[in-house]
Formats: sequence, structure tokens, C-alpha cells
Amino acid sequence: MQEPRRVSREVFWGIIDILLISLYLVAVGFINYCLQDKVHYLDGRNGTHVGSVRSFYAFLTWLMVAVMFPVIILRLHSWKSLVFNTKRLLLLRLATIVIVCSATCFFAVIPSLSGKPRYVLFTEGYRDWAQASLNVQEIRTWMYTLDEKGFFSVNKDFKGPRCILDHNSRFTAGTVYEDENGQVSLRLHSGGGFLDWGVFIGQENTDYPPFETVMYEGHYGEYRLRLGNGAYVWYEHQ
Repeated sequence: MQEPRRVSREVFWGIIDILLISLYLVAVGFINYCLQDKVHYLDGRNGTHVGSVRSFYAFLTWLMVAVMFPVIILRLHSWKSLVFNTKRLLLLRLATIVIVCSATCFFAVIPSLSGKPRYVLFTEGYRDWAQASLNVQEIRTWMYTLDEKGFFSVNKDFKGPRCILDHNSRFTAGTVYEDENGQVSLRLHSGGGFLDWGVFIGQENTDYPPFETVMYEGHYGEYRLRLGNGAYVWYEHQ
């Protein structure tokens, strides 16, 4: 009378093991999806930062994978009650380990360690958008006509260049600076929260370093890509 109950229990755990391994492979695939380079480049082009959200989800998925991996290995030891042929059991365990480890390496570990950093890809996409959408010379001419320098909001009441107003959904604000030599520069801000990026427009004959690591007005450093003469896009790098 106990045999049917035992068979049912073994079938139940067999189904659980199949679901566990399937969920593990889905999780690894999701990590690969979150790490796709194209996603981060398109984020920059589209003015969003969905890639960071996906990276956060990928981090949570990594935690789940880290827990599930040892659970799967432990479950392999229980398979001796399901497969009575020793040789077949060893082959089944080996095949499972190869599948799990290969999927983890090729779809999660290797992509996360190779390729360009995510902030570089995002900034490249943002640079390409800015080159196609912003008139740097028009913006430079406008900022020199301002009587009052300082902070301004980019909203429907903004009186500046049309190319900025048309993209007010991208820019949250801007700041016009004037140094002691009368040199004027403009810094447009996008993003917000933990991540910031934007556009800097200064003197046309000035070269700016591609990366600044010192503190800059509360920022820990920024990665830069040239937008034009005396202009670049920047991404806050922490």
C-alpha cells in the first residue's frame, strides 16, 4: 500500500526539479537580456535609462541564481532514488551540471565581463542623438546674449533655442556660467536621482579632456564624448 505513495512523492519531486532547472535557465537568459549592449546604446539614443532598471533587475536575478545553483547541486544527490542504474545516473547528473554551468558562463558570466562598459555605450547613443538633434552654434550664440547667467528650467516657458525647447522632455534644467575672464559656458542636465548626464557647450576653440575624475560641483567624475568644437556630452561616473 506504500508503493503508490512513494511513486507519487518521487514524481512530485521530479516535477519540482524540472521546474527548478527551467527557472534557473530562464533567470540566466534574463540576465543576458539585461546585459545586451544594444539596450544601453538605444537608451542613450532614446533619452531613457531603462538599461539601469534592467541592470537592477539583473542584480536581483543574480542573487536568485546564486541561491538556486547550490540547491540544484544538492538536488542532484537525491536523484539516486529516481534512477537505479548507476551509469545512467552519473550521465544524467553530468549532463545537468554541464547544461547549468554552460548556460551560466555563456549567457551571464562572459557577457557581464566582456564588451564596453555600460556607461560608454549609453553615452555613445546619447552623443549620436545630440549630434542629430541639437544646433550647437545656435545654442552658443544664445547663451552669449543672456544678461543674467545662472540656473534655468527647461519647460514650456523656456525662451531659449528651439532645439532645446523641442526636447524639453530630455532636459530637466541647465546652467549658464561666466568666469572671471568673461568666458561663457552652458551645462544642460538630463537624468536625475542617482544618475545624471547631459550636454556641455563652451568656447569653440577649447579642447576638453575626455574624462574628468576630480570632484566637479558635487559630481564624482564624468565620462565625456566630443559633440563638436568646444562641446561634449557627459555622463556622471561614480
